[in-house]
Amino acid sequence: AAWQTWVSNAAYIWYLGMTPAFAVTNMAQGFLISAPVIAARLGMSQLKVQKALAKAMADAFGVEKAWIAEAEGNVFKKLYSAAPGYKEVPVVDAEGNVTDETELELDLDSTKLTADEKKLIQDLYKQSVIDINQSNDLVSTAEGLGLNQQVGMKVISLFAHHSEVLNRLSTGLAAYRLAKEMSKARGTTLDPLAFTAKIITDTHGDYSNTAAPLYFKPGFNPVAPIMFQFRKYQATMLFLLGRNMSLAVRGVYRALNGGQRSEEEAIALRTINGLMMSHMVAAGTLGMPLVGTAAWWIAAALDDDDDPWDKERVEAEYRNWLAELMGVDAAEVAAKGVFRLPGVKDILPSTLGERVGQQDIASPLRNMRDSARESARDSM
Repeated sequence: AAWQTWVSNAAYIWYLGMTPAFAVTNMAQGFLISAPVIAARLGMSQLKVQKALAKAMADAFGVEKAWIAEAEGNVFKKLYSAAPGYKEVPVVDAEGNVTDETELELDLDSTKLTADEKKLIQDLYKQSVIDINQSNDLVSTAEGLGLNQQVGMKVISLFAHHSEVLNRLSTGLAAYRLAKEMSKARGTTLDPLAFTAKIITDTHGDYSNTAAPLYFKPGFNPVAPIMFQFRKYQATMLFLLGRNMSLAVRGVYRALNGGQRSEEEAIALRTINGLMMSHMVAAGTLGMPLVGTAAWWIAAALDDDDDPWDKERVEAEYRNWLAELMGVDAAEVAAKGVFRLPGVKDILPSTLGERVGQQDIASPLRNMRDSARESARDSM
């Protein structure tokens, strides 16, 4: 329906398209979520994975820079036609014969990637794991719009979209390089391409309509595109956390009863430990996964008419206890992360740690703010 399209567009523009803070904080996803998962599955240190991810991020910037340079400065003209980054190549049939037909593939000729890394990205593109043309994140907003309106949505979406492309490219390159290194060093039969595709899907999500849960689809619920517009990422994170927590607890129970953890259970425990550690450093103990949900339940248990409690009071009591234990400055860092270090907090936005945290990932109103003023502040 036309009204659904306009409502979806307005929500996309307000929460993502016109919010530079989203693009900036979105860039942290690889370091806070993908890196711990890669480290756990490959049995490597997080520090090594973080270094590889930083190198891959620089290389991913180079790939995007090459695509932008291909537009020859006329980005808006390109937005009306094919996006920069593509080229036509002849189709090769199953027997290896070149046909007269052509297809689009990513243009990676001017990048500094190795031949096997270029093939990796081409394969990930063909599997729709990496999408540089905004087809997935705009598919719900383009229906019913004219050409100029669709181009306008593309322009508005540039920051949000390209931050996601960089995330996926850098995560893919880092995972592929580390998987190859581990496979060579340990003599394993790990398939680097399959490993990379799964890492990206598990930690960044699959935003294609075919991968959406049934209740996310218009056929099941006519207003699903509005109700669940920003819920695919939340569903991805909850599944990642829920599955690994379940496996980790099962492994711990088995070990406590004299049994042997399976490899899958050991990986799950390392994954949860890594996710908790990365978020504790960046967002503090109050930014660790599901801590906000836990605070809500604690408040619900303590609340009564004579002594009201809410989530904010639980967090305030915890921060006061930390301040008494270790001093105000140290308590602020412990509760809110490294962005609250003296000197750093005077430069960076005060809400940065909260934004990169996963404390409220289970909240049904995760994207809501208490007031319009707070929403505007967090958008800066």
